[in-house]
Amino acid sequence: MKKILAFVLAAMMLLSLASCGAASRGTVIGNTYKNDSVDIKFTKPEGWEFMKDDVLAVEMNTGGLSFKEQLNNGVAYDAVAKDSKTGNMVIISFVNLEKKYNKDLTVEEYGEEMKKQLKQINPTSTVALSDVEVVDLDGEEFSRVVTGVTENKLTTRRVSFLKNLGGVMFSAQVVLLDNTSIDDVEAMFK
Repeated sequence: MKKILAFVLAAMMLLSLASCGAASRGTVIGNTYKNDSVDIKFTKPEGWEFMKDDVLAVEMNTGGLSFKEQLNNGVAYDAVAKDSKTGNMVIISFVNLEKKYNKDLTVEEYGEEMKKQLKQINPTSTVALSDVEVVDLDGEEFSRVVTGVTENKLTTRRVSFLKNLGGVMFSAQVVLLDNTSIDDVEAMFK
């Protein structure tokens, strides 16, 4: 019986690792982040800066864990770029859905989870969520969800480009504190 249980646990661990295998760390070269496992690239606008890995570890509270260790814990942060003048930023991450939510989620369900999390962070705010739209970013299809969080008459928009990689959700979330258009946001990914 112990051998059977050990085999089942080992098989479950392998399946868990296999589902995370679709996600791999991207690279930042010059002004461009690129990730071949998702087939996406992001070119930072003038004035934006990519966070260095040590700053990213502190800002995202990763405890210095490797990308794979972060993903096995639930969320792996791949890159963050920020405009110090406006506060606009892009956060590129991978979410291990089984670890974080105990199940695989569709993009629509993930959008609803994002809405709940934003509401928990800002309980007195109003959170609006757009319908999921499929968009083409440089020849690759992604689902786009736009959320708006309004608190004290200030609205923050988040444009998220999502792709379910079979148990891992890729997310490129652009946080906008100004009036940057969605077309301008999409142009950053082409």
